[in-house]
Amino acid sequence: MAVGIVGWGAYIPRYRIKTREIAEAWGDDALRIRDMYLVEEKAVGYIDEDPVTMAVEASRDALTRAGVKPSEVGAVFAGTESKPYAVKPISSILIDALGLSRQVYSVDMEFACKAGSDAIINLMGLVKANSIKYGIAVGTDSSQGEPGEHLEYTVGTGAVAYVIGSSNLAAEIKYTYPYASDTPDFWRRDGSPYPVHGEGFTGEPAYFKHIMGAAKGLMDELGMKPSDFDYAVFHQPNARFPVRVAQMLGFPLEKVKPGIVVDLI
Repeated sequence: MAVGIVGWGAYIPRYRIKTREIAEAWGDDALRIRDMYLVEEKAVGYIDEDPVTMAVEASRDALTRAGVKPSEVGAVFAGTESKPYAVKPISSILIDALGLSRQVYSVDMEFACKAGSDAIINLMGLVKANSIKYGIAVGTDSSQGEPGEHLEYTVGTGAVAYVIGSSNLAAEIKYTYPYASDTPDFWRRDGSPYPVHGEGFTGEPAYFKHIMGAAKGLMDELGMKPSDFDYAVFHQPNARFPVRVAQMLGFPLEKVKPGIVVDLI
């Protein structure tokens, strides 16, 4: 059974803040910061925007583009690390906000930047098992960078949503390859206002070991090489890491794209 993306949607707040302004507020060198992260500005939510409201907008957009009725959706999985409630799922709010049936599977998933992709993979399994016809996978987050810390310059705010199914596919998901470990790069203890960023682990072994392991493992299992792919989209915690990992894997930079939702839209 072919399974993949039937519809997609995105929501990015209108407001922006320049990395130069953040640097000036903390007395940092604005040019050094720009050259370090290659980020000019980031999206920030207004006072009435949070991961819930953004998830609703992105999901509505995805359903409209897919031409799928809310009554046809059998599951909604939301991936986030910044939900506004410590105990209350986003997915249950989406059931009412989107007008879904009560007979739906609903789950909130947490795995830092990996939660949204895990939602997609789990929904693919439900579709393949004929347990549901369509499912909605949402990734939604608001900036939680600690003031003056690296993430304040690069982590923005926004949401994306995909309708996953097996008919009228806009993009088939051919294969997935998991690669995970307990690497202490990013965490937040209960009650802490900001996540902690383990800088000594951020590049190695956190980012490059996992991206390289997943990409090489995928290509080895499929018997493919970089020249077999038209485009590549790598995890993008900043602008430098995906460029470097593409070079390490042997992907020409002209094949590296900034994000799959941007291209699909």
